[in-house]
Amino acid sequence: MERLTFLEEAWPEVKEVELLGVWVGNPPRLEPIARARVKPKEGVAHA
Repeated sequence: MERLTFLEEAWPEVKEVELLGVWVGNPPRLEPIARARVKPKEGVAHA
C-alpha cells in the first residue's frame, strides 16, 4: 500500500498500475502478476 500511495502522489493522472514479475530462465519471463485501478471518488460526475 505504501508503494501504491507513492505512485498515486507522484503521478496523479495514472488510472491503472500493473505489477510485473520476472522469472529466471532461458529466456527470462516477464509476466503480469497484479493490477490495481483507481476507483472514481463518490460524488464526482463524469462526462
